[in-house]
Amino acid sequence: MHRLRLAALCALALVLTGTVQARTDASSPRAPAGLKAFLLRADEPTRHEFSRTPAFAWTPVRGALRYEFELSTSKRFGDNAIIWSNVKSDLPDDSAADPGMPSTTTTGAAPAAAPVAGAAAAPVNPAKPASVYDNLRSPAVAVDVALPWITGSPYALWAHVRAITPTGATPWSDAFGFNMRWSTLPTDLRSPYAGLVRWSPVEGATAYEVWLFGAKRVFTTTTNVADLRDLYTFHRTPLWTSSVNWRVRAKRTLYGEVPNGLPVTTFGPWTRIFTHVSPPLSLGVLRDTAAVSDTVSAPGTEKAHELTPGFVFSGDRGGPLDYYLGQPVELFRVYVATDIDCVNIVYRGAIVGSPAYAPRVSGPLALPADTLKVASARLNTLITGKEGEAYMLDGTVATTTEAGAAAPAAGSSAAAAPAAAKVDLWDTSWPAGGYYWTVVPVMVVQKPVDPPPPVGTAIPVEYRETELPQDACQSGRVMRFGKTSPPVTASARSPFASGLSPRGLLVTASQVKPSFYGTPIVAWQPALGATSYEVQWSTTEYPWKAVGSVKTPSTSVVLPLTPGKWSYRVRGLNYGLPKRPQMSWSEPLGVTVSAPSFSVLPRSGR
Repeated sequence: MHRLRLAALCALALVLTGTVQARTDASSPRAPAGLKAFLLRADEPTRHEFSRTPAFAWTPVRGALRYEFELSTSKRFGDNAIIWSNVKSDLPDDSAADPGMPSTTTTGAAPAAAPVAGAAAAPVNPAKPASVYDNLRSPAVAVDVALPWITGSPYALWAHVRAITPTGATPWSDAFGFNMRWSTLPTDLRSPYAGLVRWSPVEGATAYEVWLFGAKRVFTTTTNVADLRDLYTFHRTPLWTSSVNWRVRAKRTLYGEVPNGLPVTTFGPWTRIFTHVSPPLSLGVLRDTAAVSDTVSAPGTEKAHELTPGFVFSGDRGGPLDYYLGQPVELFRVYVATDIDCVNIVYRGAIVGSPAYAPRVSGPLALPADTLKVASARLNTLITGKEGEAYMLDGTVATTTEAGAAAPAAGSSAAAAPAAAKVDLWDTSWPAGGYYWTVVPVMVVQKPVDPPPPVGTAIPVEYRETELPQDACQSGRVMRFGKTSPPVTASARSPFASGLSPRGLLVTASQVKPSFYGTPIVAWQPALGATSYEVQWSTTEYPWKAVGSVKTPSTSVVLPLTPGKWSYRVRGLNYGLPKRPQMSWSEPLGVTVSAPSFSVLPRSGR
């Protein structure tokens, strides 16, 4: 009997304990649910693979004061695997030490320089605006790092979130796994032009590496075309140029806080081997054929390009004012100017032997300096290096850099190209504003030697442009094109914006000027050529008076706005541009931030 009573008491104690625990669990705040990643709108279908850094959203937690969010390379979220976190708000502001990092600035602050496209950036902590990340009130967040391409089985990256409530922190949510992976590989666009290959741009790529079979190097470019100078220069026979095999891979530069040591630059896979079949070289007077990148500008069909184009031409002789009376040549140089007379030169390309020129950030060819080296070059391909001196008709040294934008006028001296040349062109107000380009012949000339050297001795050579670009343009050898790269920030009906509604629900914009409670997330489509972006906000659309701005390598951002009516705009930052990386602003978009509302309720029982 005693044992039966003891068993009954124990069972009653377990029932009471379970009841108390159930009541405690029912009153405790639950972990956030519905965590997902998205690119433009929080109501997108759930997916687990992205080609650029996504934003994140989850179901709001009732009574949440703020949220804490973490990204990790491990589902266990160990300290050595954390990529991004707002749990700790005392990160040092190292953005000044690394100007390539995103930062929050005030109106009028001078834009910081940053690494050129394709160059590595040191992974340090970015400056996080405390009002946004330390007090994240909306059930959505945009991280301010550019995540590398990385995949796992099944996922390589993980995210989780928890809410901070008046009674404490909730448990962490279930981990959301995802991969960063190229959406597509470059495809061969089958260029019909001699000496030029072309491929489809890859979303999320900041540069490309091109592998020409038979050349001595893999080179980097920020556009989607490449000339075949390595195989054409000093090789005028079909044996070298009639059929060229090549491959390309996308490159993505990583910016932001990466405390666990992920690489700062990642690559997509090489494409399969493509074959470019070039038509025979054309003879006769030089003429411009086309400017080619994401679009094609041909005579009579000039267009604006989002990427700096490559330039295609034909012929092998100068025009009426050619200094050497139209003798055939095998080398050429492209000039770009802002005027139809080609007086204001803003870009001077490298010397190439191909009937096309496209910019590279890895520098020009190392042209041979004497006759024996020229003879050797006819049997081999050249390596990367300085071109050597190139002389204008008046005998003064001309620039030989491939970082040709903002180059000195013809006849003045210039320094050699840096390791990663800035080879992109500024945006223009197309069709009112644009560029004019031409090509001039370049002749290999032996320097006079006194007394004449013995036969077989190396004689120094120099490279002379046989025409001035001004004369070439005025003779009719000139074509026009535009350059513009505005980011797309809204659909036809509403901005790409998400956040907490005044009623406490996670919503996406459904009207032209949406309204949110707290800090909304805004997103935009990527701009070709941009490695990061700047977002500005203002209380007025016109005149625009920026209250603040933020730079981010991502394509979404949390706007730190106070209650009121606001306008924001976005532009890309292209560090392949000389001096100023700023691209064109988008059209301003409106958003309203609502103040919290309160109701006074009578006390019960009174």
